[in-house]
Amino acid sequence: GLMMAMVRLNIPSVFLYGGSILPGRFRHRDVTVVDVFEAVGEHAVGKIDDASLLELESVACPSAGSCGGQFTANTMACVSEALGLALPVEPLTSSASDKATACWLGPDEFLLLCAEDGREALQTALETALAGWHAAIVDVSDAYAGFAITGPKAAELLAKGCAIDLHPMAFTEGKVVRTLLAKADITLLRDAAGFRLYVLRSFADYTGLWLADAAREYGG
Repeated sequence: GLMMAMVRLNIPSVFLYGGSILPGRFRHRDVTVVDVFEAVGEHAVGKIDDASLLELESVACPSAGSCGGQFTANTMACVSEALGLALPVEPLTSSASDKATACWLGPDEFLLLCAEDGREALQTALETALAGWHAAIVDVSDAYAGFAITGPKAAELLAKGCAIDLHPMAFTEGKVVRTLLAKADITLLRDAAGFRLYVLRSFADYTGLWLADAAREYGG
């Protein structure tokens, strides 16, 4: 939540991650809150008694810190370190740093945009940070083409083929959405310069021609 506020306010900020809870010790082995979850299930089916469950619960989280498992806090911390920003968790939003822009596409799906010369380094950093976790990093650069639509009439131009309300009060800077443009599936992002539009490469020619035709009345 703190990182989201930093990104939305867009002011110089410093975020210090306190780290994960230290592991506890239970009968000569390290344990975390994950072991407690498993023990609750074992207790429910009669594999362990009340006393054993209480003993484990009492020692599993011996310090301050985020939950000692592969949950939101630790996942976000790993990704934030690799990207230099927090992934947006609010629907239809994005966050940006000097390394990349992260676009929310769904509860567990994000589109990361970066310069071509930083693509491999970013992918390697993410794969290292999330190694062994339930996550996938897929390079889709070759699958998509991008267009930049700028100028005072950019929203009016896109409105010819897009049903989304693109007024700056409704579709604010940093907002991102999957929608249709003249029957083509697109991902649309509003940034400080205007709009960035991403479409499957198989629709790139069609989209480019449509944009050029739509821009004629504006002298484009």
